[in-house]
Amino acid sequence: MNVSEFTAQVANFDALSVPEKLKLLGWYLHTHRKLSAFDKPDVKHCFNDLNQACPDLSIYFPRLLAQKVFLKEAGKVKLEGKVRAAIGKKYGEAPVTIAVTAALAQLPAKIPSLSERVFLGEAISCYRVRAFRSSIVMTWCLAIDHLQRWILDDPARLAAFNAARGTRYPKKAINVMKFDDFEEFKESEVIEVVGSAGLVTGDVKKVLKHKLDTRNTAAHPSTISIDEPQANEYILTLVNEVVVRLV
Repeated sequence: MNVSEFTAQVANFDALSVPEKLKLLGWYLHTHRKLSAFDKPDVKHCFNDLNQACPDLSIYFPRLLAQKVFLKEAGKVKLEGKVRAAIGKKYGEAPVTIAVTAALAQLPAKIPSLSERVFLGEAISCYRVRAFRSSIVMTWCLAIDHLQRWILDDPARLAAFNAARGTRYPKKAINVMKFDDFEEFKESEVIEVVGSAGLVTGDVKKVLKHKLDTRNTAAHPSTISIDEPQANEYILTLVNEVVVRLV
């Protein structure tokens, strides 16, 4: 997790006092940069990465040391244990979350298309800042776009799709010849046709149908909550079973 992703989880980070920012950045350096102790340049790098002016650390470091918020450690400083634990309780991640985040981070490397890797990276960024509905909607957009382009990329697959379309939806007279032609079909209809054409297995069709239902739930206001486990399962399954599988 980079510092921008971390501060995005902190409500009104920009409006916090300098000491509060320094405590949070100290925790970030301990936890996500794996530093047992840190110094002024480490903190300054954080502010640079945030595109923010760094406060005068020569003023605030001594104050936090005097308050025993910072403790001296081999010429550097570290957060006092209770301070670190309190921040960790609020912003830390459970081991399972860390494992899932690592699995998500490995997904983009599995995708050959640069544009798809970038898009997936943005979906995962939404997940990391707990915008779970947005991560689900973006991942679905990636998967259905990939499926449609996969059909178009091979003349045999395209012919099979159009033949099955004629049988499954005879009232839809249009044959798909270019990407924009898919606009004539509902996403659920595209899924039915690729299944009827034998372009995907029954299991992949089930994944697509189930994930479309979840996307519809996430994309519209409702009282149904979308939680972290649901979002991470959605991203991992859809990317691995559709985007990575269909090449």
